[in-house]
Amino acid sequence: MKIMVATSAHPAEDPRIRYKEVSTLVDAGYNIELLHFRGVSNDQLGNLTITGFTEHRNRFTRFFRVFWVVVKEVFRKRPDVLHIHDPDLLPLIPLARMLGIRTIYDAHEYFPCQIYTKQWIPKYLRKPLSVFFGEGEMLLAKCATYLIVATPKIQQRFHKLGRSYLVRNFPRLDLFDIALISETRGDMAYVGGVSKARGLIEMIEVARRSKVKLHIAGRVDAACFEVIQQAQVDGLIKYHGVLSGNEVVKLLSRCRIGLCLLQPEPNYLDALPTKLFEYFAMKMPAVVSDFPLWKNILKDSGAGFALNPTDIDGVVECVNRLIADTELADKMGEQGRKYVEENCSWENERLSLLTLYNAIEKQIDFPSIPPSLT
Repeated sequence: MKIMVATSAHPAEDPRIRYKEVSTLVDAGYNIELLHFRGVSNDQLGNLTITGFTEHRNRFTRFFRVFWVVVKEVFRKRPDVLHIHDPDLLPLIPLARMLGIRTIYDAHEYFPCQIYTKQWIPKYLRKPLSVFFGEGEMLLAKCATYLIVATPKIQQRFHKLGRSYLVRNFPRLDLFDIALISETRGDMAYVGGVSKARGLIEMIEVARRSKVKLHIAGRVDAACFEVIQQAQVDGLIKYHGVLSGNEVVKLLSRCRIGLCLLQPEPNYLDALPTKLFEYFAMKMPAVVSDFPLWKNILKDSGAGFALNPTDIDGVVECVNRLIADTELADKMGEQGRKYVEENCSWENERLSLLTLYNAIEKQIDFPSIPPSLT
């Protein structure tokens, strides 16, 4: 079975796409072509082909160019399955279905709420655009053979379609080698998208008051470049750029505490942040925002503290406590690793993905899994 995986917004090395889903399918013997738009490439790795095209930075023309490039590839190569990872590729689904190609829409984010976090969209337009594009997403998603969703909240949104399938974005434990952990680890770390909505200002202030250096890795929102540069000049943070999966593991192995101070935006309240489970996997106690779902995870795991992300004094107190009390930090780190091993690893999610693809290959009517909290 030939599978074409297409993403317009994510790099070829995206952990969920490349090192979880695609890697799992390749290991299972499927022939995969991964299309991306972060640089020209044409790599052949066994039964995986990675085809890259130049990135188009203009938001308003990118959609049309990316759409027609993928359309041409679909017409030319006629895969058995088209697996897309971005809402702007949804118009491909009815077209592919007319060609007899089975389709999967992989929803990483709760799209209507995500629009509220886009700083480049004027505030007065965010609500009407959220409604308009949210309805458009639902309409086109109805045409997909199946939907893969990353969180229970997204599954609840699509549940009435009857074909949504939960594959959570948990870490691959074989990549998070605890043998790499430094005995002299210190400092704080944050990995993931960098923006004000994701708590950049608050994290820098925590570093300033606690005098504990913050290491940041991830794609930076354009509006935050100057903030990042000034914080580096002040010696509060070290920005490592966008790192590969192995490089992220090495960075976390040298840091003591994982931060995740996302602001209470609608898109984040019910998210399952991959970074939280990556911190756990590397035995790092986490200091995170006190969203109800996250509080329950921290309560069940005993692997850190959930606090109001705007309560800088409270966050600083927890950070200083973990730095000073290495016995407590080590205990929480051990509990976090155990929690991930038992509840939140890709090793369990990969079975769900393979079961779905097996059903598609054999053309079995495969029911969706009911929503759950974890």
